[in-house]
Amino acid sequence: MTQNSADVDEIARRKIMDQFRQDCDHLNSELTYELERQNNELEAKLAARRAKRLNDNHRKSEEEAAQRFLEQQVSKI
Repeated sequence: MTQNSADVDEIARRKIMDQFRQDCDHLNSELTYELERQNNELEAKLAARRAKRLNDNHRKSEEEAAQRFLEQQVSKI
């Protein structure tokens, strides 16, 4: 009877370990997905900030060039 009990215990232990491995694999997959999602979101935010900064700098340069042009026109008068 003890051998049968040991076999049942071994089967139960294997089932528990298999479920544990499956759970760990599933959690690892979810964490990897979430990390990738967060990284992509961060990259998009940083790209948007860079684009805004470039647009702002370009607009400022154009405004400064227009101001210089107006000042040159006024000085010619």
